[in-house]
Amino acid sequence: KFSGPIYPINPGRPEEQGLKAFKDLGSLPEVPDLALVVIPGDAAVTAVKDCAARGVKAAICITSGFGETGDPEGVAKQADMVAAARAAAYAAAMRAHFAAGATHVAIQPVHADGDIAARDRILAALADT
Repeated sequence: KFSGPIYPINPGRPEEQGLKAFKDLGSLPEVPDLALVVIPGDAAVTAVKDCAARGVKAAICITSGFGETGDPEGVAKQADMVAAARAAAYAAAMRAHFAAGATHVAIQPVHADGDIAARDRILAALADT
């Protein structure tokens, strides 16, 4: 079972799943080892860049609207995100490998128009690990 701190990030709520929510990554009391980025498209690219700038060691993205669409804009967004990840040396994490040594986790929840149930399942699964 994971026993380290979990820092939800949600600029629109003071609390997520009973945990204090933070406005943004820069508001966290420490730099997390792992960020779960569970937000759509362009916001996910920005979140990965923010993680890299803050020194987060790994990021796992659960998102859509990238290369899987076949759309040139989605392919370009994917290339931008991968370039940011590689610059931060997260290539392995971008392939969804779990960072086994993580001790601090930050979660960027989905937007209000996103899949809240999926976010809640992820949070529940983390609580059980």
